[in-house]
Amino acid sequence: MTSATGQLDLLLLFPGVTEARHFPYLSLPQLTAYCRARGYVVAQRDHNIELSRALLAPDALARRLRLADSLSRLRAATLHYLSERSGAGVPASDVDTRIELNGVDAMLSGSALTTRVERLADLVNVARTPLAEDDVAGQVYEQLVREAICGTRPRVIGFSVAFFSQLVPAIRAALIAREVSPESAIVFGGQQIMLREAGLRRCRDLLEIVTHLSGKAGERVLPELLGDRTGNAGRAAEPNSPTATLVPRWRFRDNPSPQFDGLPLDRYFSGPPQLPVISCIGCYWGKCTFCSYGNRSLTDGYQQLDHLTLAAWVIAGLEQTGARRVTFVDENSNIKLLLNAMTVVRGRGFDVVWSTRNRMEPVLTSAAFCRRLASAGCVLMSVGYETVSQRLLDSLDKGVRADTYQAIIDNLHDAGIALRLSVMGGIPTETADEAVESRRFLVRNAHKLGIDVAQMLMVEPRTLLDLGDPSGIARRGGETLLDNTGFSYLGGRVGAAFDYTKGPSRAERSQWLADTIDAVLPSKNDEQHPRFASATTPKPIGRLALHPWVVESADPRTAVLHDVRWKLNYRLPAGLHREGRVLVATDDGASRALGLLLQAEAGREVDTGDNS
Repeated sequence: MTSATGQLDLLLLFPGVTEARHFPYLSLPQLTAYCRARGYVVAQRDHNIELSRALLAPDALARRLRLADSLSRLRAATLHYLSERSGAGVPASDVDTRIELNGVDAMLSGSALTTRVERLADLVNVARTPLAEDDVAGQVYEQLVREAICGTRPRVIGFSVAFFSQLVPAIRAALIAREVSPESAIVFGGQQIMLREAGLRRCRDLLEIVTHLSGKAGERVLPELLGDRTGNAGRAAEPNSPTATLVPRWRFRDNPSPQFDGLPLDRYFSGPPQLPVISCIGCYWGKCTFCSYGNRSLTDGYQQLDHLTLAAWVIAGLEQTGARRVTFVDENSNIKLLLNAMTVVRGRGFDVVWSTRNRMEPVLTSAAFCRRLASAGCVLMSVGYETVSQRLLDSLDKGVRADTYQAIIDNLHDAGIALRLSVMGGIPTETADEAVESRRFLVRNAHKLGIDVAQMLMVEPRTLLDLGDPSGIARRGGETLLDNTGFSYLGGRVGAAFDYTKGPSRAERSQWLADTIDAVLPSKNDEQHPRFASATTPKPIGRLALHPWVVESADPRTAVLHDVRWKLNYRLPAGLHREGRVLVATDDGASRALGLLLQAEAGREVDTGDNS
């Protein structure tokens, strides 16, 4: 879609590379709807999902496998498995989706798109690094960017940079935009720019590429940059002009409902399409000292929809997308608001289920309220978990009571609402005994919860930890960054390097968190990884038929199986022989090994004579 002059006003891009591949990131649909309502011609592209799907295409897999020397055997086995099944028309399943995501990660392994950055000042140099011959992911990404920009001739190109891992790919894309469409203004916005605007403005080489760094909401900035539809060019013609006073009055509730056209809703990795919805801007509590999103509300304010407007947005989105599941993606939802809105939605005949992210709110100690949530379609609640020490919760100004946690967990479990936790370690002044007690609490409740992610505390910009003088930690100074490598995808959250002033080191505290993840066997994750299996001694078996996703090593000299579903290698003992895809034990040790493989879901037990 273009204007009467044939030119696109605004091209919104969500760059690679991030784990957000299950439904559209909402910044693009929101800004698309907002700018279109003001007469601008807008297109949106999710290059993160487009790249992921393009990397699974037969030609991309074949190109990477021709240069497989730089791949581990497990990653090469994953790509071979996907290549052999390309175009087979096998119905999608949770197993298929997991293997596809593993394949995307294998294709991205070693790519310039995923290079770690230790200082903001290094961003542009890293982004300028020439692509290696085997960097198929980088080559495919550049092709996607060129096609998107050359085909639209946009006046303004806006990048929504939500995650730190997107910064280098966004800059690489901006360099291409400078080359193929030099007349376009380039705007970087989103969560990472809001957090890091001050530091990024000190990167002079970045300001030579990017026309505007927008530390404000896109609704406040983009109309002023675009100008009006009568010929006023707007501030996009003034590189790096101030944006602090642009569109001074903007109210979230005045936005139209998000528009999703242009996004490949059937290509996200969630199975049936999910509808993402946001009910608020900011966090109504906002005081947790480590939370970059919430702390911004203390200065920028908090905005929330009323329940009827929220219900209207949900209904409009369901009608656009055909989704049967709603995912509220607020950092912290007002669950009473969601309940009221979804009661209206379901009353209008939309039989959908929904999930939410929120705090351990006091209202959840009411079993009746939790049953009402379930009756209104709530099936999943994601919650942050730091500790059961009230002393530590108070030191973080978390604003919740640890002595309510058990009742809340019990109520949600009894109501049939899955509870999944984001577990945080590395709390300042935490003792070993407090860490152990918090772990024991999770172990006791493992059958009533799941775990989405585990990560260490970060000192992100604009947080109270960053701006204040917190007890227990000391900034190292300089520009060195710290990330969550080892726990989170591509390092996860990134903050200033710091040390603990009292007690164990960061390495020791990281081990506490790793020990917690090893000890807790959560039952409410969507799929149960073998390490989450019940800690029972497996029974010895005589014959095991391997699942299709468990493949033999390409090296015939090694008795190794590659499980491309769970990214695990299994070394086979002596005492086994093969009958096609069936492993047969010839001694007790081999029988025990087959029992372990059965428990790990590497295959199924078969009767004598069954070689299927």
